Amino acid sequence: MKDDIIHIYMFEDGNLLLSGYPTTATEKSKFQLHLYTESTNQDQYRLEIAGNYEPTLNIENASKFVGTRTAGVLASAIDFAEVGPFTSSATFTLKRVSATPEVINTSVVKIAKTIHASIGTGLIVSWLKDPTNIRRFKLPTGDSTLLADNPNGNASLTLMATLYPWGRNNLMLEGPNYKHHLGVVIGTNIASSSKNFRNFMFGLQYDFSLGGSFVAGIEVANRQKIQDVDYSKFVFGESKFTGNVADKLYKQVGVGMFFGVQVDSRIFAKMFATTP
Repeated sequence: MKDDIIHIYMFEDGNLLLSGYPTTATEKSKFQLHLYTESTNQDQYRLEIAGNYEPTLNIENASKFVGTRTAGVLASAIDFAEVGPFTSSATFTLKRVSATPEVINTSVVKIAKTIHASIGTGLIVSWLKDPTNIRRFKLPTGDSTLLADNPNGNASLTLMATLYPWGRNNLMLEGPNYKHHLGVVIGTNIASSSKNFRNFMFGLQYDFSLGGSFVAGIEVANRQKIQDVDYSKFVFGESKFTGNVADKLYKQVGVGMFFGVQVDSRIFAKMFATTP
């Protein structure tokens, strides 16, 4: 398949050459049948396709495509017109034109749905510094420093919505073309009572398998700050700190990078589905 065109090669007796009809196609796929006959064969053939394209209600039902013969040395070839795309399914029927049309071959191709959005959950690591439980600690030198939980970022469970700008096949990854693997994600933390829905994540998703993806982007959150303390230079547990920490705490919106792995919610639906 090239440029979303599936080429089907068939002999005049209905037998298929190479892989033949695909078991599953996509809603972007178009089809073209190439029929090979003996050079002495002067019969005409008709290809009928029954299918529909639901997004635009473009119905191609029992349309007739009569092949035009081009001469060859040992055989003649009939290249039928490109047809499609379709949704749900498409039925292809090749007939030999005669007083009583003879069916040479018939096949039904299932069309996988295209999704444009999905919900997923995953584990991400964020480099947005938002220390909690900040307290003073005395160093052996007599100076004081600060200790805190998660001083260098944290790992958390997230809930994310993914938008696929070019659509995404729900049954298979469509080759190496990056745009069929790429999505835009927005999300927030979950499973943490103190931080649920208190941050915003925006970034990109790359599907490495059906239902599994890498996510990366920026996190925006109202984080804990300490007056006169630069998080990019201050090392908790080592750097000196003077004054009363309680008097220097304040909140400020910050931005940091995140990276993680996400699983499509459909995977969880399959895992926890009950069999009647």
